[in-house]
Amino acid sequence: MEQEQTNQRRHTRVPVRTPVEIHFTDEVIACETTDLCLSGVKIGCGRHRRPGDRCEITFHRAGITGNRLLRVGGEVVRVDDEGMAVLFTDMNYRAFTSLQGILLDNADNPFDVAEEFLDSLPPDQ
Repeated sequence: MEQEQTNQRRHTRVPVRTPVEIHFTDEVIACETTDLCLSGVKIGCGRHRRPGDRCEITFHRAGITGNRLLRVGGEVVRVDDEGMAVLFTDMNYRAFTSLQGILLDNADNPFDVAEEFLDSLPPDQ
């Protein structure tokens, strides 16, 4: 009998396809996202890096108005035949709130995603 695989993700993945550039110390790779969550992004591309490689991701669209780009720091955490999973490691407040807007705009159930935003807030001190 097959056991159901436990989902250990903290945040809901939302399908978002948007062009990105991934800046590594030795190269820049142009790709497209496949899905996104508050803590990371899955990127589909023909070029792969190794887990542990640090990068900066520049999002070119995904609901961002005007010519403003969204930039976040990250680390490759998984590589498979479909692309790379990058964990966000550095993000300013503007990038975080822009990411929230992108997720709400693209989520099947934005109320569940909004609840995750509240759950990710640090407790009052």
